[in-house]
Amino acid sequence: MVHPDNRSTRRDDVGEAGFTLVEVLVSLTLLALMSTIMLGGFQFGARSWDRVSTVSAERDRVYATHAFLRQRLGSLSLPSGLAREVDETTLPIVGNETMVSFLASWQTGPVVSGLYLFRLWHDDSDGGRLMLSWQQLVGTETGGGEGTRGERVLLDGVAQLQLGYFGTTREAPGGLWASNWDTRAGGLRLLKLEVQFSDPRRHWPVLMVAPGM
Repeated sequence: MVHPDNRSTRRDDVGEAGFTLVEVLVSLTLLALMSTIMLGGFQFGARSWDRVSTVSAERDRVYATHAFLRQRLGSLSLPSGLAREVDETTLPIVGNETMVSFLASWQTGPVVSGLYLFRLWHDDSDGGRLMLSWQQLVGTETGGGEGTRGERVLLDGVAQLQLGYFGTTREAPGGLWASNWDTRAGGLRLLKLEVQFSDPRRHWPVLMVAPGM
């Protein structure tokens, strides 16, 4: 025969060892809430990382374009006999505020190098683009291919390209800034290249280069 006090004691032991249905439901609800919060945090972190990666990629492309143009403009050259009635001390460049053409040396690969005619300009289509075309005039592998001729989008989202030229002319032997330049006008001493993006968060360091230097 089981004493009533013993039955009461066993019921108390079961209650202390387990959970009631209400406690289980509350625990599951809290767990679901915490999972939702954690998932939202992970998604926010992933979106933030994607934005950082995008900004970093855009910044790297801007700096790569900046360095490329500095190198090309710094290697201007005028081959003998290519342009008549031009002082050999002047540099082969023609441009205005939004476009410039110039001759410069370039090595596009291990077996492709030479003298190229470059053209840099601003294209208003597709949200604004900074464009570059090139054509090999003298050098190796002149038979064709992307290394000898091509066109490429350097930067997207470009609202404006602004070019300025400083050089000496017969009228201004001490030098002057101009919005247009032609090799026949005189010797170019400095070129300024500014790019403005549609997105104000993007930045282009003003490029100031002494062509051929």
